[in-house]
Amino acid sequence: MTRLQTINIAFPNSNENETEWINLFGDLFLDLANKENHAVCFTLMPEQYLPSTVIRGDDVTFPVITFDDVKNKRQLAIDLETIAAKAAAASNEQCNHDNYLPIDKLHTRLKGRIVGVDHTGVNLPTSIVSRPEWERVLNILAVHCNVYHYPEEDWPFIIPADETEFKEDITSFDRKRSPKFELVYDKYADKPMLQFALETNIPREEMEALFPGPSGFAIPGLDEIFRSVVIQSPWNELLTIRIDLYYLAQEAEAELNDWATGEWLIREGGRVKAGVVK
Repeated sequence: MTRLQTINIAFPNSNENETEWINLFGDLFLDLANKENHAVCFTLMPEQYLPSTVIRGDDVTFPVITFDDVKNKRQLAIDLETIAAKAAAASNEQCNHDNYLPIDKLHTRLKGRIVGVDHTGVNLPTSIVSRPEWERVLNILAVHCNVYHYPEEDWPFIIPADETEFKEDITSFDRKRSPKFELVYDKYADKPMLQFALETNIPREEMEALFPGPSGFAIPGLDEIFRSVVIQSPWNELLTIRIDLYYLAQEAEAELNDWATGEWLIREGGRVKAGVVK
């Protein structure tokens, strides 16, 4: 079996509005280490651990996520455009964009303040994506990479691993493993969502001042960890893009913990086994 090498998150850049958006979004990541960056393409590279995550502008009609192996063969694509179209057809509600933060304001407030990427991810509505299709996605990914259950929730994570860990399992927890990739089978969402969990050098008090409500908000139970923002994009009507901004860690919290190393997911959730996803 071949290992997954790259998770590609591609955004359209077919017009000035789209290109400006991806340029501003991509520019936020240019200060990160281990990068291969230019105008509309940059790589978040976990050293020799795979998969890496690539976020780029591309010749696509709608944002799309693809999973390619080490032989550059595409193993899976998540067709967000089709999912979004089905979601729109099933809903009569108009989206209120008043609380969405413009990308230029996000860029101004965050430029130089992002120090890492904990994970990226996608939320798929249970009302649109069938359970068999969800299980098909997980079974394909489980063949080609290290996927772990989130305990008691349909929120599995792909965790970067080396070749031996891919063949056997991850048993070493002496280093940070990022960026992870989260898949959420979302019973609350009415349309697909892309999520980006970003580590910052911003203390909580300053973060709350930078991103006050209504555009900034805290997810109940997670308010001690990060503050969230939904940002405007050229695809607002059909796709949500949420940024989760981790606060500057206190000195005691900055040490490796069982989330950063993946230990909690690996020990408490367990690895997803191909062919046995239920």
